[in-house]
Amino acid sequence: AGSASVDVLNANADLTAMVGEPMLYDDFLIALMDLELGGIDAVLIDSVVGNYYISLMEDPDNYFVIPEILQAEEYGIGFRKGSDLTAVVNEIMAKHIAAGTLDALAEKSG
Repeated sequence: AGSASVDVLNANADLTAMVGEPMLYDDFLIALMDLELGGIDAVLIDSVVGNYYISLMEDPDNYFVIPEILQAEEYGIGFRKGSDLTAVVNEIMAKHIAAGTLDALAEKSG
């Protein structure tokens, strides 16, 4: 199985040159803990996942997430089959699409 982070690193020669040989982790939290302990200098992680895990750390202010987008990814919203939320979210999304505000909302939300 591959990693989106490794794909991003391999697709960005300048970043690869700066980072050198990456350390690969099976768990984001372990990678962040190694960062905190000084075992590594940086973690390449999806910003949504990274920000979530950083919020769980003892001192989240010790971390900085760069604002640059290295690679855009598409996300979906999943619901349990038969969930009442499906219709609600579909309606909200349809309203934003019709109003032309979905892209601005996505940009604002990061």
